[in-house]
Amino acid sequence: MVVLGRRVEPLEKVAADTGAHVIACDASDREAAEGAAAEIVGKFGRIDVVVANAGGHGLSSVVDTGDEEWELALRSNLSSAFVFCRATLPTLVETGGQVVIVSSLAGLFAGPNVAGYTVAKHALIGLTRSIARDYGPKGVRANAVCPGWVRTPMADGEMDQFAEAAGFDGGHDEGYRRV
Repeated sequence: MVVLGRRVEPLEKVAADTGAHVIACDASDREAAEGAAAEIVGKFGRIDVVVANAGGHGLSSVVDTGDEEWELALRSNLSSAFVFCRATLPTLVETGGQVVIVSSLAGLFAGPNVAGYTVAKHALIGLTRSIARDYGPKGVRANAVCPGWVRTPMADGEMDQFAEAAGFDGGHDEGYRRV
């Protein structure tokens, strides 16, 4: 197993528990994604499954979303999945592999004040359908999963913002209860 991401510290924690190989990489960067795919194939000889699980960002309404926040929401949620899948699909065709794209319930429904996140998570479902349509006949299976909130330190910070925007007084704890 390989874990890949921009922040090395959480990757190393996963690797310590699982024995995974760590690659520090911005999956939304074409050269970095292609280099990571080549490193994986070089070390393990193949890629069987890609789980695109990068994300976050985009917690504001349309009017309150600046250009940089918009670009960050799309890059971290959508472009990272697109670019890394594009880099690995040739190998996945060879192995009859699988793509799992982690969208969100926000990919199915729009919550308040999460425009960038919601748009990107909806687009991930479209990306999954495009991969399934184009690469399914070549033996690649593609699926999206749409989980709700998963409590992590990063999600707690985002839920604090969400709870404040929604007028909840109890911070992220109340936000999780009421979402």
